[in-house]
Amino acid sequence: MKHDVIVIGAGYAGLTAARSLHSAGMRVIVLESQNRVGGRALTERTEENPIDLGGQWTGPGQLRIRALADHYGLTTYPSHTTGSEQILESTSHGGNGIIHRLNMLPHLMTLLPAVVRLHHLVKKTDPTQPWHSKIADRWDTTTVEEWLETAVTSRRARRWADATLREAVSTDLGNISMLALANEIASAGGLRSTMGFEGGAQQDLFVDGADRLPTLMAAELDVRLDSQAQAVSRSGGSYRVTTSTGVHHMADRIVVATPPPLTREIDFEPALPPAQLEALNNLRMGSVLKIFAIYDRPVWREDGKSGMALLPDGPATTVADVSPPGGPGHICILACGRDADRLSAMDPDIRRRTVLDALERLFGQKARTRRTWLEKNWTEDPWARGGYSALPTPGTLASIASAHTQHTDGIYWAGTETARQWQGFFEGAIESGERAATEVIDDHVATATPALREEPLA
Repeated sequence: MKHDVIVIGAGYAGLTAARSLHSAGMRVIVLESQNRVGGRALTERTEENPIDLGGQWTGPGQLRIRALADHYGLTTYPSHTTGSEQILESTSHGGNGIIHRLNMLPHLMTLLPAVVRLHHLVKKTDPTQPWHSKIADRWDTTTVEEWLETAVTSRRARRWADATLREAVSTDLGNISMLALANEIASAGGLRSTMGFEGGAQQDLFVDGADRLPTLMAAELDVRLDSQAQAVSRSGGSYRVTTSTGVHHMADRIVVATPPPLTREIDFEPALPPAQLEALNNLRMGSVLKIFAIYDRPVWREDGKSGMALLPDGPATTVADVSPPGGPGHICILACGRDADRLSAMDPDIRRRTVLDALERLFGQKARTRRTWLEKNWTEDPWARGGYSALPTPGTLASIASAHTQHTDGIYWAGTETARQWQGFFEGAIESGERAATEVIDDHVATATPALREEPLA
């Protein structure tokens, strides 16, 4: 059977594209490499409450994912932020290494000029056309690490900023340019929107887990699991997709919605245009190790602590309380960039003890008596190769942003990396899927309907 469209990838982006195309009356099939849908949404259900080992948060301004959640009757609950926040430093910096909220203020004030400068850069950046900025060339060849060295004079404050930004982009700051950072923040509506909890992108969590929404979307579509697309070839006006099982599927058009490292492994015949290949080759996934410590109750709250902490000296990067209302205590530990690499290289028992040592310093002896310990290393995941998303290497944003979303000869691109809004988030994946579907439908109508010319008035 020949389809109108084959969608490769059953994450948020691919399923959104397929859902839109199906609603438009097109014959669509979705090919997914894994034995599940959701992509970088992965929810563990061995506990009484779902635990999101992949992406998990949503917040104000993310209108598309909110609308879909409402459509399927899914609800959210707010992240817990009540109580004191902490910064855990190496004891070599003095004291016991724990800095509480009030003691943070003098150091945070030294960051204010840099925050203002970053805010101005974000305001000057158009996420739909970041290469058109007058300062694009300069800021796309300046790494965030280089900028911090000159913009923040306090070494301590610079370490805090490094950890905060590293958690936001999931890679060491020498791997990302200032323009790429500003572009990602601008696409999400600004600094507070991107990094904040209350009023920001980390405000809410899904009661049923982040993979529930794609599961419900997939139930309405023709999704083929365990069907990795290995080759895409064109013959005449049709495309043939060959899967890992040796099955061939035919369609008029293709939507590719896979992480860039997996897209690079698909054999395209004819080969993709040089601009598309350059874009794919210059995108690099971040490094993320996500850990959950589950307790009978949120014991840290008993001491007036919010459960939120920044770890600028490791072993992880940030800690947050994501406990469900009235449920057990869920502490989410994110290790990003070099923290993820160091922890990943450890023996599992040593890694667990190392992180528990940090939690004990933050929350006391009772933090060691967890009942469940879960880990997900996204860098080692064969179907993602990293997280949260792929970022352009310094100096390449212009070529990537201008080429990666341009469809060519019936092949269309989706994925949070191609989004014009909320890049790196589920919201961005949904936006990209809607855009790709619109492009397919517009082209389908244009080729199926003869062009009508207006006759001149008599």
